[in-house]
Amino acid sequence: MSGRYEVVDEDHVGGREQVASEWKTIRAVFHNFAELPSERGNCTTSSVLECHGLKWQIGMYPGGDGVSSEEDEFVSIYLRGKSCTNADNIKAKYKIRIPSAGRAVGGKAFRIFSPCLGYRDYAKRESVLDASKNYLPNGNLTVEIDIQVTLDKPPAWTPSNTLSPDMLAFLDAADALNTDVSFEVASGDGKEQLYAHGPILAARCPTLASLAEDCDPDTPIPIGDVQADVFRMLLRFIYGGEIPTTEVIKTQAKDIIHAADKYGCTGLKLAAEAEMAAACITTENAAELILFADATNCAMLKEVAMEYFVANADEVIASAGYEQVRESPAVLAELVAAMASGNKKRPTSSDAGSERDYKRTRVASLRQKLDEKKLDVDGSKEMLISRLEAAEAEARAQAEAQAQAEAQAQAQAEAQAQGENV
Repeated sequence: MSGRYEVVDEDHVGGREQVASEWKTIRAVFHNFAELPSERGNCTTSSVLECHGLKWQIGMYPGGDGVSSEEDEFVSIYLRGKSCTNADNIKAKYKIRIPSAGRAVGGKAFRIFSPCLGYRDYAKRESVLDASKNYLPNGNLTVEIDIQVTLDKPPAWTPSNTLSPDMLAFLDAADALNTDVSFEVASGDGKEQLYAHGPILAARCPTLASLAEDCDPDTPIPIGDVQADVFRMLLRFIYGGEIPTTEVIKTQAKDIIHAADKYGCTGLKLAAEAEMAAACITTENAAELILFADATNCAMLKEVAMEYFVANADEVIASAGYEQVRESPAVLAELVAAMASGNKKRPTSSDAGSERDYKRTRVASLRQKLDEKKLDVDGSKEMLISRLEAAEAEARAQAEAQAQAEAQAQAQAEAQAQGENV
């Protein structure tokens, strides 16, 4: 070949200097180990963890994996490289450690992850369950894995995203001179004025922005049903996506949900709802929370509170809050139906989805499906199901229309070909 040419990409295969990284540690805590399913081959996994810019997962078999020793019952532990592909193998040393028992295994040589390595016979199950060996402080098995990696192509470094803290700093600097919207909010026995920027509200919270459309920019917009501290949380979520701490949510969850629901901050509402569902339900407040969740369209909180009611019906019915349930025929009917079906096996999310039995699908799964379709995830369970079924009906209609158009095009092509052959 002669003349000029352009090299558009380049690679060097082999001969690269490889440098081992420092050791770093990931940890997974498997709660209530003794109660985890212990049949051979039954695996309990951690969420995906990050270390050295790569994604990992800790897999633990409480009764041993399918190829562990059959003579004794063992606990198997594996490190899975979730970033590994056939084209990008990762060399790593790893050391699996149970810190409470002082037991560590591995760390001697680099191995290629493709994509899972570990120990099928890490420790005898009877030893792990033996309290004298200290594997299970508080009943939990803590697994730590030290990882050292070497890569032909080190992960690219990029600066951390500072958009959220920058936007929160922008909000913190807001005052009468550099903003075009102000709110007058109750604060204790008095009033407090909070400032915001109209374009940001319009992009992030149209419901709140609409209050300023017909108002004089120099006149504060009165917010009469939200305290200043909660309204400030609302603004911080709008500007920087900031979620209050768990302790703050626990003490002010209802106020946060009311404000977020009224002004359309779905993410903040769902975060507070999730915290209430996880930690705030008791026999004394279960009935009250069912009514609250029903009134604010907190579908997951309502689901969990109703399940709590089914499991503790006698105690909840004896609570003071249950009297309010009696005054709501619709909610009372739902509770009766929940009690009637309480002994029926709920399908897994995948089973329910495959059968399109969305009424028995958990709210979290419904929201996930809607989120994947870029649809609104807020609302009652009935609203979520209706939204999802409408989207799937539209998708089916589009697919049928596409298939029909393709069939017509094929028929026309065949007719034209026959005409040309005559």
